[in-house]
Amino acid sequence: MKRQRKNAARRSIVLNSLKLFVVENSKRVRRSAQVGFVALVIVISYIAFLPNYDDLPEFTTISDVINHFAAFFVLSLFLEMGFSPKQNVAFLILFLYGFFIEAVQHFLPNRVFDLMDIAVDMIGVGSFYALSLLLKSALKSK
Repeated sequence: MKRQRKNAARRSIVLNSLKLFVVENSKRVRRSAQVGFVALVIVISYIAFLPNYDDLPEFTTISDVINHFAAFFVLSLFLEMGFSPKQNVAFLILFLYGFFIEAVQHFLPNRVFDLMDIAVDMIGVGSFYALSLLLKSALKSK
C-alpha cells in the first residue's frame, strides 16, 4: 500500500511537471511542433516516394506495419501539439495524407497501393488519440 502511494505520488509529480513545462513554454512548444510536423511530412513523403524498395533507408526494413504505425502515431502527436485540430479533422487530414502516399505509390515502379497500409496508419492515429484521452483524464483527476 505504501509503495502504491509512492508510485502515485511520483506519477503525479511527473505529470504536473510536464503540464507546467508545456504551459510555461506553450508558444515555443507549439512552434517547434509545427516545424516538426512539416519536417516529418517531408521525410515520410521522401521515403514513401522512393521508387525502389532497395533505395529505402536501413531503419525502414524493420517492419512495414511498425513503420506505418509509428509514423502516423508521431505525426498525430506533432499535429495535435502544433495545430490542435478537432479529432475528426486530424483523422481526416492524416487519412488523406496516407491515401495520397498510397495513390502516388500506385504510379511508382516496384511500389503498390495498399489499403492495409492506410488501415495501419489510422490505427496509429487512433492509438495516439486514445492515449491522449487517457493522459488528459489523468491530468484532470489530479
